[in-house]
Amino acid sequence: MPLDAWADDDDYKRAIGDIIVPAVADFNPQMILVSSGYDSHQRDPLGGMSMTTEGYRDLMRSLLGLARGACDGKLAVVLEGGYDLKAMRDCSEAQLEEMVIG
Repeated sequence: MPLDAWADDDDYKRAIGDIIVPAVADFNPQMILVSSGYDSHQRDPLGGMSMTTEGYRDLMRSLLGLARGACDGKLAVVLEGGYDLKAMRDCSEAQLEEMVIG
């Protein structure tokens, strides 16, 4: 899903709604697999994007809702990485919190 450089939380949210949600509805998956990397976090020195930790939290919330609606909540997440350890820690924690309470 190509996005312009410095895309932020709202850009990602819009892309999820405009591209991912319809694709999942068309595909009707048995499970959603998330490769969760944090290269697009605003602190990442190489990614060139502007996602925030709260944006990652919201993204996980959206993906969990999508999984509940499309494939009985079956969602697996694989930690991929990023180049800022604080961003990686904070985003991983935010996403795990959503998975536990969501």
